[in-house]
Amino acid sequence: MDLIKLVKLRWGDAKEKIVIPCKISVQMSLPSSLKGMPDMTPTIHEIDKVLSTEFDSIDQLVEEILWKIYRHQKKFYEAKAKETLRFCAVNATCEPLVFHKKTPKTNSPTEEYISINAGYAIYNDERGKQKHEKILKITIHCITFCPCGQELVYYWFMDTQQKDLEHVLRSWGYNPDDGEVKAFLKALPRIRETLKPFSRIISNIVATHSQRAHITIGFRLESEGKIDVHLDVKKIVEVVEKVVQGTYGKLSREDELAVILNASGKAGFVEDIVRRVIKALCDAHVNGTMFIPPEALISVEVVSEETIHQHNIRAKIERKLGELLELLEPRVTQ
Repeated sequence: MDLIKLVKLRWGDAKEKIVIPCKISVQMSLPSSLKGMPDMTPTIHEIDKVLSTEFDSIDQLVEEILWKIYRHQKKFYEAKAKETLRFCAVNATCEPLVFHKKTPKTNSPTEEYISINAGYAIYNDERGKQKHEKILKITIHCITFCPCGQELVYYWFMDTQQKDLEHVLRSWGYNPDDGEVKAFLKALPRIRETLKPFSRIISNIVATHSQRAHITIGFRLESEGKIDVHLDVKKIVEVVEKVVQGTYGKLSREDELAVILNASGKAGFVEDIVRRVIKALCDAHVNGTMFIPPEALISVEVVSEETIHQHNIRAKIERKLGELLELLEPRVTQ
């Protein structure tokens, strides 16, 4: 059963109230003696009752709906079908979730959007033992700069012959016989000599191609009993956006410059972004910024929509937090 409902969330530390459309999916096992989902209309009424309140997180909402449905359907199964409810799952998708944020330089109000998918399932394994599974996926949009392009442009500028540079300047609409252009070409050897000791810094602020990238962070928890862990989505977004450059709804010229310089200084390939995000999540757990259970299976996938290439690039890692902490030690901040 799929429903589209409006959901009320309290967002972040300020508990900003936002109302968002949410696709809610309910699945359950059906014994051969029953036709169709039992008590569908009462089930929808139960969901509406749950949604009349505000929630701190999407995963909390999913759990509330699941337990309402599970308890009701379990009684129905045992009474009518004389069977055990072997599988019941609720999934909620909010796409997009739009929230307020501030621009980096002028602190002006703007928006950001992300996508969230949360799910909770109760099922019996092949031995008939009850299991619980909880998932949370967050997709954040960012921009990335190509470090290879930065290096190419820097060394082209430092090494290109004057006649080749004149040709490029002409293609840009400059006249090599113009006084200002002549003065620039004459001063070029001195400029290059001055810049050489600062190649690592200068290469970060030269031209390169940028692309929009999509980072999907996933968490999966399994248990033999109820899973009472709630992850703070806003905090996860904040942790991730300290190591990547997020996107904004609107930007002034000052803000645009700040975004460009920040993204330029964080240039990286998709695999670099995956590593940075994983380390940022591990650091956040170790220093107490947020709690992630060590047994949680974490996945980070980055898809880059390339601008000068005809293909997209993808990188992914999936490990339990405990394994990641061992791999990163002692590089994880203590």
